[in-house]
Amino acid sequence: MRTRKMRNRMLLRSFVLAGLGALVVAVAAFQLSYGVPVFVGVPALLGFFSIWPQWPDQESEDLPSVAWSLMPVAMWALLVIMIRLEGIVCLVMAAPLAIPFALIGGKVAQRLNRRKSAKRKVSVMGALGLALLVPGGIIWGPHGPSHQVFRVSTSIVIDAPPEVVWRHIATVPTLPPPKNVLFRAGLAYPTSTEMDGSGVGAARRCILSTGTMDETVTDWEPGRLLRFDVRSTPAAMTELSPWPSIDPPHLHGYYESRQGEFRLTALSGGRTRVDGTSWYQHGLEPAQYWRLWSDYVVRLVQRRVLENVKKLSEEDIGRTTAAKR
Repeated sequence: MRTRKMRNRMLLRSFVLAGLGALVVAVAAFQLSYGVPVFVGVPALLGFFSIWPQWPDQESEDLPSVAWSLMPVAMWALLVIMIRLEGIVCLVMAAPLAIPFALIGGKVAQRLNRRKSAKRKVSVMGALGLALLVPGGIIWGPHGPSHQVFRVSTSIVIDAPPEVVWRHIATVPTLPPPKNVLFRAGLAYPTSTEMDGSGVGAARRCILSTGTMDETVTDWEPGRLLRFDVRSTPAAMTELSPWPSIDPPHLHGYYESRQGEFRLTALSGGRTRVDGTSWYQHGLEPAQYWRLWSDYVVRLVQRRVLENVKKLSEEDIGRTTAAKR
């Protein structure tokens, strides 16, 4: 039967090995890739090696496997924050993806550790093979924005006719401070828009909390349609961090806005439906997971703009109605 001293030594060994792995991976992964190897492979690898160092004659099921599988992932997150490789918000977003794979890695290690000593060589080879998958994926996996373009649309009904709504679509004065917690935590949000002239070819600027998004009008139908191409996209966020400022690689080129559109449709009763649509690309993998977050944030931005247009348009109608009384 294992003594308490043996157990503590085993736990310390797992802790040290997982910690060293977290340090090496934290430095390498976020410098080379923002893909599946980082957000899936690394958590699985760290979860695996927090459990695997036990020898076969030790009862791995005695370990609090969930806690010990997640421990190195937590250390990894803390390390990338402390050495200024990443911010808090992005790591929180990655957690629902990373945690299940860390648990899977720990469970695989438990299964391997149940093999007899004669099969330990097989277990070692399996562990080495798993360890090589992650750096291989980081080195040879995709880097930078993908070519796939995603489309997100949000609609709102405004109690004002299209000609009134249009005045607040073409240019947007200063928007009120955001209330949403993600915007307050650092995600980019619009503060106003400006436009030089009018019509097709006019230069339009969307002022974000992180910089200016330069745009060119491609369709101009007053009261019906405003469409524009985006020429430059500022950083998608200002990272929340204990440090004064950090500049992780994913803030540059991993999210690119491509096009935007406001389409107005006249409804009965002097109302207008406004459909705001955005087209964008991002370079984070797995793409469909990160698209859940990016679509959600884009809809928050669209909703912020459209609700401001609704407020201003309905205030105009209210003032006009009051003046006629």
